[in-house]
Amino acid sequence: MTALLRAVRRQRGLALEQLAQRAGLTKSYLSKIERGQSTPSIAVALKVARGLDVDVGRLFSDESAHETITVDRAHDRLGP
Repeated sequence: MTALLRAVRRQRGLALEQLAQRAGLTKSYLSKIERGQSTPSIAVALKVARGLDVDVGRLFSDESAHETITVDRAHDRLGP
Protein backbone atom coordinates (compact mmCIF):
# COMPACT_ATOMS: atom_id res chain seq x y z
CA MET A 1 0.00 0.00 0.00
CA THR A 2 2.87 2.37 0.72
CA ALA A 3 4.11 3.21 -2.78
CA LEU A 4 0.60 3.16 -4.21
CA LEU A 5 -0.69 5.49 -1.52
CA ARG A 6 1.98 8.08 -2.26
CA ALA A 7 1.46 7.74 -6.02
CA VAL A 8 -2.32 8.15 -5.82
CA ARG A 9 -2.00 11.09 -3.41
CA ARG A 10 0.40 12.86 -5.77
CA GLN A 11 -1.79 11.97 -8.74
CA ARG A 12 -4.67 13.70 -6.98
CA GLY A 13 -2.47 16.76 -6.34
CA LEU A 14 -2.81 16.48 -2.57
CA ALA A 15 -0.19 17.39 -0.03
CA LEU A 16 0.32 14.98 2.85
CA GLU A 17 -1.33 17.47 5.21
CA GLN A 18 -4.40 17.81 2.96
CA LEU A 19 -4.94 14.06 2.79
CA ALA A 20 -4.40 13.70 6.52
CA GLN A 21 -7.10 16.30 7.15
CA ARG A 22 -9.52 14.68 4.69
CA ALA A 23 -8.94 11.23 6.20
CA GLY A 24 -9.06 12.40 9.80
CA LEU A 25 -5.52 11.23 10.51
CA THR A 26 -2.39 12.98 11.66
CA LYS A 27 0.14 14.02 9.07
CA SER A 28 2.89 12.12 10.90
CA TYR A 29 0.90 8.87 10.96
CA LEU A 30 0.07 9.15 7.27
CA SER A 31 3.73 9.83 6.53
CA LYS A 32 4.71 6.68 8.44
CA ILE A 33 2.25 4.65 6.36
CA GLU A 34 3.67 6.07 3.13
CA ARG A 35 7.22 5.27 4.23
CA GLY A 36 6.31 1.74 5.28
CA GLN A 37 7.02 2.40 8.95
CA SER A 38 3.45 1.71 10.01
CA THR A 39 0.86 -0.75 8.77
CA PRO A 40 -2.65 0.70 8.69
CA SER A 41 -5.67 -1.15 9.98
CA ILE A 42 -8.55 -1.84 7.61
CA ALA A 43 -10.44 1.08 9.15
CA VAL A 44 -7.53 3.44 8.48
CA ALA A 45 -7.13 2.14 4.92
CA LEU A 46 -10.83 2.89 4.36
CA LYS A 47 -10.39 6.42 5.73
CA VAL A 48 -7.42 7.02 3.45
CA ALA A 49 -9.32 5.69 0.44
CA ARG A 50 -12.26 7.97 1.22
CA GLY A 51 -9.88 10.90 1.60
CA LEU A 52 -8.46 10.14 -1.83
CA ASP A 53 -11.92 9.44 -3.28
CA VAL A 54 -10.82 6.03 -4.58
CA ASP A 55 -11.87 2.45 -4.00
CA VAL A 56 -9.82 0.95 -1.18
CA GLY A 57 -8.75 -1.88 -3.51
CA ARG A 58 -6.82 0.62 -5.62
CA LEU A 59 -4.45 1.22 -2.72
CA PHE A 60 -3.63 -2.48 -2.59
CA SER A 61 -3.68 -3.40 -6.27
CA ASP A 62 -0.40 -4.52 -7.72
CA GLU A 63 0.22 -3.83 -11.39
CA SER A 64 2.26 -7.02 -11.64
CA ALA A 65 -0.80 -8.98 -10.52
CA HIS A 66 -2.35 -8.22 -13.89
CA GLU A 67 0.52 -9.62 -15.94
CA THR A 68 0.03 -12.81 -17.89
CA ILE A 69 2.14 -15.65 -16.54
CA THR A 70 2.92 -18.72 -18.61
CA VAL A 71 3.97 -21.93 -16.91
CA ASP A 72 5.99 -24.38 -18.97
CA ARG A 73 6.39 -27.64 -17.09
CA ALA A 74 9.04 -30.05 -18.29
CA HIS A 75 6.75 -33.08 -17.99
CA ASP A 76 4.14 -31.39 -20.21
CA ARG A 77 6.54 -30.87 -23.10
CA LEU A 78 6.68 -33.36 -25.96
CA GLY A 79 10.08 -34.97 -26.30
CA PRO A 80 12.04 -35.45 -29.57
